[in-house]
Amino acid sequence: MNRKHIMIGFSMVLLFSCKKNESPTVISPQPGSEPSISMNSIHACSAKMYDPKISKLGVGVTSDFWPKNTKGPVVLRVKFMDNSTSAYIRGKIQSYAKEWEQYANVRFDFVNSNQSAEIRVATKSGDGSWSYVGTENLNVPANEPTMNYGWFTDTTEESEFSRVIVHEFGHALGLGHEQSHPLISIKWNKPYIYDYYQRTNGWAKETVDQNVFYTFPNAEASYSAYDPTSIMHYPVPKEFTLNGVSIGMNTQLSAMDKNFIQKIYPSSGTTIPTETILYTITGFTGYLYGKLVTNTLSVKVDAAGNSILYEAYPGYPLDFSWKNDQYVIIDASGAQYKFSSQTRFGAKTNTGLKGRDIRILKNGQQVLGN
Repeated sequence: MNRKHIMIGFSMVLLFSCKKNESPTVISPQPGSEPSISMNSIHACSAKMYDPKISKLGVGVTSDFWPKNTKGPVVLRVKFMDNSTSAYIRGKIQSYAKEWEQYANVRFDFVNSNQSAEIRVATKSGDGSWSYVGTENLNVPANEPTMNYGWFTDTTEESEFSRVIVHEFGHALGLGHEQSHPLISIKWNKPYIYDYYQRTNGWAKETVDQNVFYTFPNAEASYSAYDPTSIMHYPVPKEFTLNGVSIGMNTQLSAMDKNFIQKIYPSSGTTIPTETILYTITGFTGYLYGKLVTNTLSVKVDAAGNSILYEAYPGYPLDFSWKNDQYVIIDASGAQYKFSSQTRFGAKTNTGLKGRDIRILKNGQQVLGN
């Protein structure tokens, strides 16, 4: 089969159901707040698929997440394919892989090299760090690795072990790269990036396109907030963008990573909220208190059928610019709730509307409902 490197989806895309389009938000720099990234310190991973499925939207996969286990955790066996690395590095891989177990109903069982395993780890120097994504691991021949770590040594910094290992096991659980969020628009300095990754990682233009520039199609999709602090986000030095935007080295799971993976792999003892997201409006992306954030307004319905609005950053408008988009929510009875992108909400607002059968209009155009 023809194997290819590919950038697929990301956590937000895979969680929520299909809705209408939103326009991308351009990320703008905030002077004095850009993280400092050494251009010599960027090692980038690549997500892999064994046999890409082609759809009219481009390259996609039919299923990434492992089937849930209603009687216990999802158990994934992991083994090392070679003896080329130290016991110290193996211990780091085992330790940081299990970070996910604190928040997801999964268990990574490290088994002997002569046993079968869904995830097979190699430590081939010079081959980069990469992982197949989710259930794509099952398509790889049993004598081949499904994950590799290509630059660890016994003197590697702790933060680098955390950054890379947690990231790769995120791929193994079915997650893609965060920078492919369809509702953000990074002004990439593409010639510079092509040259950089060719020199430092040996990547061809196609590999850069798939792992850095790929944006998941927005076609009729509703998404949760873009998370620049996600462990699944590539670092972005200011040299990579035309407007000086930069995103730092994320070395640990973010709050949104933890919340999302718990929803994908919930434990039997986890209480899943009875509220259901019907639609999410994505607002500004910018800096608050020195941190790059995206404001969102989620339209939810609770168990009693009440339509409730939740704002990610209460007290701030959805948009800081001159735009003043007008929104109307209409329930089945015809009752309406109106607001704009300049409205300042609290953390939770009851609209007074009832039921799941609602319509949402943005500037007179329907974005949700029949």
